[in-house]
Amino acid sequence: GDAASCLHGRTSPRWISLNFLGPGLLVCLADTDAGCLIVAAQSGSRWGYSLLLLQVLLIPILFLTQELTIRLGVHTQQGHVACIGQFFGRGWAAF
Repeated sequence: GDAASCLHGRTSPRWISLNFLGPGLLVCLADTDAGCLIVAAQSGSRWGYSLLLLQVLLIPILFLTQELTIRLGVHTQQGHVACIGQFFGRGWAAF
């Protein structure tokens, strides 16, 4: 089980860089939909660049959170809600 064994012999620089970035980046990109872009455009038109520093500070935290969630799912072979339900109860999983 290490990360290199998931590549199945793929050692090109492209695969190595994708392995380094991990699945969290793919989840971040998958979460970018039309609604997200519309909200970003509206907040950008209202607030301008005043929230740019906050955004720069939050990007690594959000990336790390999604990366850890994906790794938890890969390790437990369960979804995020199933893990929450198993360890904290069904009420928290429904919340």
